[in-house]
Amino acid sequence: MILLVAAVLCLASVLALALLPVPRRGEGGRLPWLRGALVALLCLLPLVYAGVVLWRAEERLGELRFDYVGKRLAFGPGLPVTFGGSPAGSESFEDLHAALLGGEAGALVQEDGTAGVGGRRLLRLAAPSPMVLVDGLPLNAVPLVKGDRLALEDGRELLFDGASLRPAGGASDAGVSAAGASDAVFRLPSLLRRLASPERVVFLPDVLRAFDEQRPEGGPPWSFLFHDDKGWNLLLRDAEVRVLPAEGGEPRVFQRDHPVGTDFDLELRVVWGGEGRRGLRTARRDHLRLEEDAVEVRFTRRQRFAVDPPRGRTALELAVVVPSSFEEQPMIELADASRRFQGLSALFTWTPGSGAAAPPLLTYLGDRQEVAFGGLYGLGEGDDRLLIRIDRESFPWVLLLDLALLGLYLAVFLGRALYAGGGMAALAGPAGLLLANRLLFAYKAASRPPFFATSVLAEARLALWLLPALLLAAHSLAWLLRRHRPSGDLAPLRWSLAGLGLAALGCLVNGDAGDRALAAVPLLAAVLLAAAVRLAARPAVARRLDALRADGVPWRAWWWLPVVGVAIFLVRAFAARVVGMPETLRLPGDLRLLWTVLQLPLAAAVFALALHRARARLAASPGNGPTGDRAAAFALLEVVGLLAFVALAFAGVAWAAADGGLLLAQALPYAVALLLLADRPAAAGATWRGRLAAAAALLLLVLPLAGVAWANVFPEQLMAAKSRADGVVAALRGGGEEGTAAGDEEVADLGTGADASAVAGDLDTLRSQQMFRLYMLANPSALRDIGVVPSERVAIHYHTLQDYAGSGGLTGTGYLASPIPRHLGDTYLSDLVPMVFVLPELGKLGLLGLALLYLTPLAWLAAAVARWRSAASPLAEQGLWLAAVALLAVAVPSLYMILANLNLVMFTGKNCALLALNSLSDVLESGALLSLATLGLGLRRTLP
Repeated sequence: MILLVAAVLCLASVLALALLPVPRRGEGGRLPWLRGALVALLCLLPLVYAGVVLWRAEERLGELRFDYVGKRLAFGPGLPVTFGGSPAGSESFEDLHAALLGGEAGALVQEDGTAGVGGRRLLRLAAPSPMVLVDGLPLNAVPLVKGDRLALEDGRELLFDGASLRPAGGASDAGVSAAGASDAVFRLPSLLRRLASPERVVFLPDVLRAFDEQRPEGGPPWSFLFHDDKGWNLLLRDAEVRVLPAEGGEPRVFQRDHPVGTDFDLELRVVWGGEGRRGLRTARRDHLRLEEDAVEVRFTRRQRFAVDPPRGRTALELAVVVPSSFEEQPMIELADASRRFQGLSALFTWTPGSGAAAPPLLTYLGDRQEVAFGGLYGLGEGDDRLLIRIDRESFPWVLLLDLALLGLYLAVFLGRALYAGGGMAALAGPAGLLLANRLLFAYKAASRPPFFATSVLAEARLALWLLPALLLAAHSLAWLLRRHRPSGDLAPLRWSLAGLGLAALGCLVNGDAGDRALAAVPLLAAVLLAAAVRLAARPAVARRLDALRADGVPWRAWWWLPVVGVAIFLVRAFAARVVGMPETLRLPGDLRLLWTVLQLPLAAAVFALALHRARARLAASPGNGPTGDRAAAFALLEVVGLLAFVALAFAGVAWAAADGGLLLAQALPYAVALLLLADRPAAAGATWRGRLAAAAALLLLVLPLAGVAWANVFPEQLMAAKSRADGVVAALRGGGEEGTAAGDEEVADLGTGADASAVAGDLDTLRSQQMFRLYMLANPSALRDIGVVPSERVAIHYHTLQDYAGSGGLTGTGYLASPIPRHLGDTYLSDLVPMVFVLPELGKLGLLGLALLYLTPLAWLAAAVARWRSAASPLAEQGLWLAAVALLAVAVPSLYMILANLNLVMFTGKNCALLALNSLSDVLESGALLSLATLGLGLRRTLP
């Protein structure tokens, strides 16, 4: 209900700013005051909305938090501290870390003597060990340069030439096959391949098997090559491989002992992913501080346990234990595998509301300690202690501070644009409320079990600065393009540049370590904006800008080049799916962005210009004669052809991601945009062309509905057609895991024997999951009869959707009142946000309010189109088309996903704009589209 009220207020304010006349400068009366009040309401609405939501949920705040933050361990000569696995032949478990793939990593040891005299502290690595890093630097990692040779234990050598490995002779070539041994080359993944797949690791046995087909898979040597964005490196995991430098000198060999200081970060990484998709992933990273006879470890990823306190004065007794200890009280189990702490248990008792007369107590081995919330407590004996921080949740004032800063930023740096009413209010108003909801949902995900996804809260706070900065940059660029003959003086843009710098600072302060690189986005925008002002003052550039203002952006064949380039890259990934194309583009620094961050704004810009050209050609066509017929036909053919081209590009991503519904969600906005051609006849006597455009657009809108109807009527035939298609694809590839076609078998009756195995094998694939999503929509009862893993996963998804759809009622149970589901993976943070965070707690009216936020820009667009009039220049007219298509690209997929969460349309992996809690790519993608809309609206001064 609260969200619906806020959305209605936002919509009313936006429409009022659009319809009320803009007062002249210095004009008195009530009009300037009224517009100022509406702008203030839009800026403060996110803060007021979040404040009311948190105030009504205050009784659900105050949970108890037990954070397992580290441990303190006795350490000295003869008393090592192991990490990464158990020492060979030892019965004791590791002391620092849970076991990793590949067994032990090593131990922290101190040689005999004191720390200052002959008592060195060493990291003693096992062989083979995982990748061990100290303060971010990998141990035993050798950067390779062209000409280096890898000498194996059996005498063979491999020559590294910068992009490949080849046999280099050596004492013995017995392991290399005779055929083509001298010409054999193993090519390492290229830059394009690393961009299109996560492959960053190459095992040496795979290299050797390329030269010797008879060599068995796996086995030694255990060392591997990895790419760190600077170049290829060899990780020496034992003494079986040496690196002979190209420039000569001592060979680089595996070192077992590595001296360490008294204060350092220790990180372990393991290889992750299958063949062709191998990369490195951090398994554990902790901070170690060495003292005279102990080592203190602080975990980077703490374990958090949350307990709702009893209401009233009911006493709480809670056991804090390590597994293998049993108590009758409710327990918090600290996942620690060290034998030093097995059987440890402590008892926490507290009576809420008792005050200082009965403070919380922590009892361990008969020792009672009074607990002060926020304090750190050690459980154990001697120097072996588990470090527990006990705290109680307080009112999250920091969230309201963040939203207050957001409102202040909008008022100071975008207030004039909001006051002018050129459409900025239709963008910034709903965006502010969406960011407020993202912040509230992220707080719940970070502070509530079972996952405590703390990183999403930092990303939500970073988004509060990143999105307004993108809007400010686009608005400033539109001002520059409108200005005639700029002088090159930066003074008029000083507030914009200051706002971008402030946003960069906000990104640095609020982002996690890996996300702070996005602070470069506002800084880069400021630098480019300042450079554009300087360049615009040059006579040659000024003449080009004047031509641009007079004639608009020219539509020539070169506009197709970037689209063709993106399509070629997608087709390449489409054809090479065996490499494992993900949905993300990997950039240096391990920064990952969704393809749609680049694809959607580019497609929206090109399609908008094509629509503008089509409407101009329709307006210029001479009536209903043969010439007019040909002009209208060619104009519509160009737009529909471009729509088909865009749909094919989206189909490449949808196919590679095994998500057919993604095509519907992404291509639907462009089909809706065709309706703008049918707004009204563009030329006198040409009404049939408007009807033709409307019929074409409506036909495209009907196609997905027809597909859903077909799935409802003929679901078994649809699945059989899918099976036959998979068999054809497998035959073209020469066989594979999806190579068995199901023929005409019906899904509900798999048959028996070999036929049943073939059908089940075909259905038991990840790609078949998109067909099961159609079943979820069309025939949910059939999911129970299929009996394979993907169908069961979708069935669980369906039943969860049904449970949540009925749990909140009309007005919802209130913020923080519903639990976070345990069995939905990460999708509860992205695709299922309307179902998990909105529907149960804010109710169906809240979901309606969320839909209204996405409809608000479209409502403004409808009001603008209703007052459609000729712009001062073609550039201004193109600006409206840019804004229209960009707004549709934001709103339509979001509305589609709201319906998908209600199981009314086919579910897909898309998310509602600005509400993918675990994806900053969502912020960049939505921000790019909204910035494109801001740029377009800024170019058209004559619209409301």
